[in-house]
Amino acid sequence: MKRVLLAVTLLAATFTSFAQEGGNEDRLYYLDISLGYNVAIPPFSNAKTDDVFLKPRSGGSMSFGFVRKVSDQWGLQVEVLTTSFKVKNSDLANAHGSGEVISQIEIDPYRSTFFGAGAVTYLPIYRRLTLDVKGSVGINMVEFAKQNYSTNTTSNPNETKSMTVSAKRSIAPGALFGGRLRYPIGEMVDVGVKVEYGISYANFSNVERITNAIPPENQSYEALPDVKKTVSYLNAGFTLGLRF
Repeated sequence: MKRVLLAVTLLAATFTSFAQEGGNEDRLYYLDISLGYNVAIPPFSNAKTDDVFLKPRSGGSMSFGFVRKVSDQWGLQVEVLTTSFKVKNSDLANAHGSGEVISQIEIDPYRSTFFGAGAVTYLPIYRRLTLDVKGSVGINMVEFAKQNYSTNTTSNPNETKSMTVSAKRSIAPGALFGGRLRYPIGEMVDVGVKVEYGISYANFSNVERITNAIPPENQSYEALPDVKKTVSYLNAGFTLGLRF
């Protein structure tokens, strides 16, 4: 995330200098920052689950977009969207069934980061209110929901094992489509809301279940099948835009 913030800041600074060289002519560039909330939708939200792949739900989001105006009707854009999909601890316990007791559960959310480029068209709505219809294609990275927990069986409750389930990050093509409704509150600033639909594909490889031990060389590893899922979600948020 720090690298993304730095890249966006440098990009904005570069294009700001270009805009300043153009004097007071029509503003050609638009920088958009958004905070929001996303929710997994089918087929991602109702994909088959087990004790490795847990049901993705919802979480917070943040995005950055940069638009280069081509005409009064449309422009070219690049954008970055980070989203998270939390999971419930109870889902893991239920997946293991009544024969095991699961405790000390710590599960990371699925984290998705989309990097894309595309186009946006401007549709005047009422007076100064504008609807931006946009779409991008690019690369989507998804972090696996890593699990850490302790387990023991009901038949032998005194033998507790510390377990970790992890997988390699997935990188695959993705797309993001949506609309942004914005209104100017000054010469350079817009505020608004947006709704987006994102879709991609996740292939989590190098999936393994580790039985932790001390010393570490006594750990045992169990290789598990790859997990392949379609990633689909809706994202909505408040936006702050800068025209320059």
